[in-house]
Amino acid sequence: VLSSQQRFTVASRIAATCMFCGKPTIFTGTPIATQNGEQIAVSKLDGVEAASTTKQWEVPEAHIREALGTGLFSSRGADLMGFAHQTYAEFLASQYLRLHNVPARKILALLRHSGDFESHIVPQLYETAAWVASQDEEVFSAIARDEPHVLLRCDQGALSAEQRAEIVDS
Repeated sequence: VLSSQQRFTVASRIAATCMFCGKPTIFTGTPIATQNGEQIAVSKLDGVEAASTTKQWEVPEAHIREALGTGLFSSRGADLMGFAHQTYAEFLASQYLRLHNVPARKILALLRHSGDFESHIVPQLYETAAWVASQDEEVFSAIARDEPHVLLRCDQGALSAEQRAEIVDS
């Protein structure tokens, strides 16, 4: 049985995988069953190292399934699970990046469309980008400079007066 912090960490890993791979549903059935391109098999999440503030551990499928059994997730049909609300996935994906101390340049590479000449943030990741930017000054500045409209999705009360001014100036 996982602690609440461990379930949070496993859920954030699931969220990061779902958000950054564009796979909103988790397939929980047997590996032989047919899956479509918008699903990730729970077995693909098995064995992933997960970080917490105190330690790292190997995440077996049982831990993934335990996290999927929390109120953060809901059924999407036979053998399918997904986040109960999109904002859970967006927030938890941003927390995953924070828990793993991912550098700003790598975060921006994850958020931006690789095939776009101007490297715009992928629209489906706007909310995740806003969560990350509210916690990382370097990411905030890069997004404020290039795509300030994304930052309008941030919790404005959590932003400093200087950050709000930077958004308006951009």
